[in-house]
Amino acid sequence: MMYIVLLFAFVQVIYTENCPSYPLPIALPDPLPSSIVNVLKDVDTFLSNQQKQMKLPGLICSVVYDQNIIFSGAYGYNNPFNTSEGPPTIDSGIRIASITKLFTDIMLMYLRDQGLVSLDDAVVKYLPKFSVKNPYKTNRPITLRQVASHTSGVQREVPCDWYKLDVCTEDEILANLSRTYLLFPQYSTPHYSNLGISLLGRALEKVAKIPYETYVENNILKPLNMANSTFNYDKIKAQMATGTDVTSNGTVVPAHILDLGWGNPMGGLFSTVRDMSKFISFMFRNDIIAGATQVLDGSTINEVLRPIILDTDGYSGFGTPWEFKYIQDYWLKSKAGSLVGYRSQVAIVPPIKLGVFCVDTSGTDDSTNSILTEPLMNILLPVFTQVLWSMQPKVPLPPNANLFTGLYLYNNPYDGDSYFEVYITDQVMYAAFTDLVSPFSAMNMTQHDETTFRVRDKVLQECRWLNDGTDEEFIYFTMDSSKSYATSLIFMATQYNFVSKNCPQCK
Repeated sequence: MMYIVLLFAFVQVIYTENCPSYPLPIALPDPLPSSIVNVLKDVDTFLSNQQKQMKLPGLICSVVYDQNIIFSGAYGYNNPFNTSEGPPTIDSGIRIASITKLFTDIMLMYLRDQGLVSLDDAVVKYLPKFSVKNPYKTNRPITLRQVASHTSGVQREVPCDWYKLDVCTEDEILANLSRTYLLFPQYSTPHYSNLGISLLGRALEKVAKIPYETYVENNILKPLNMANSTFNYDKIKAQMATGTDVTSNGTVVPAHILDLGWGNPMGGLFSTVRDMSKFISFMFRNDIIAGATQVLDGSTINEVLRPIILDTDGYSGFGTPWEFKYIQDYWLKSKAGSLVGYRSQVAIVPPIKLGVFCVDTSGTDDSTNSILTEPLMNILLPVFTQVLWSMQPKVPLPPNANLFTGLYLYNNPYDGDSYFEVYITDQVMYAAFTDLVSPFSAMNMTQHDETTFRVRDKVLQECRWLNDGTDEEFIYFTMDSSKSYATSLIFMATQYNFVSKNCPQCK
């Protein structure tokens, strides 16, 4: 007999290796649970040790849960050349470097949602002088979606000396680019490209009819209350944490602040850890429509956080332009940035609305200075997952559950009649196909409205059954005119008509 369980009492989903399930990210109590307090102490110890072991001049990190910073730590010095300034703070100015790319792609989605661009518009539509030699067999142009997700095949760097980006004109850059070849066919191989995101930002400013920098500040940063984030160094230099650089002879000196000019969309934004924590919280607001302080519609945030292409290892990939890695049964969505004196890192786990941001003021970018956000998540995830599972609310049996119980019949003219039964046992509502041989995994269910219920398998072994089976489908009941009992139900587009209150499992 194949069973589907309609469970109104909460049943924790059993973890499986192939198809993990996640707790709902519900509000944490105040004060925080002791296990979370303790793991945040572990985070503090880990970061303090890392700052010392890696000899980082300054290190600032935050942990964000949903809409709140629940931890922040600052280590080392705000200015290692004047230690009397003391440690940095979450309001110290920093460079986020390539994390700027996230804001450029958000500008794309913002303009798309306004109907001003299509993701599949050709770059040349907005930058008529854009061209690159394409040795591959295709007539498809390079599109905004491709450059936004590192799948266009264009080379990594803007064809202009890094130290001249502030003076290289767009015409010069596009002329230099016209001499270059695509590295790969579009969508075939992800290849990180500062050039691609710069092209995107400069194409979009033509649509916005104002400079890229102005548009991002007015339409993204200000609505998110990121008051200390800017492309203008002069506005933030008084509060900057001092970055460091190492000369060829090994001398540590204050980092030179590069002006990226035309390349600002790839890495020119200055910010603070507090502001970037606000950005993390924004990425968790996927249940709010666009409005005065909501830059993107919730469904667009979901879209932004989906991969465009997976790497061949199956555990990593690129989005727009979030980077993906599978750890501890979660997709870790992250972005890092590194630019003369500052190395920044952001990582989020949207299913449980947990995020971390770190920045250090080291002048090096090599294997000895590992990304900190992944080990931080490895510390945090087990505890947060366990705590959230323990706090999941129990859903009581609906007071009108008896209205739906009984035996239902589907008249099948070809394979014979089939029956569906609905019954209650131990304050749990169940449903079962009564004529099938293979037993179905028990399924829990939540009530969607007065006559609609949603089924969910609690012992799924493969994600395919979530994506391609009965899981998460609705059961729709039709009531009699007096609403005293259900006359029929529809499940998986099949209608079963009520027969009797007596059924094999009915008590």
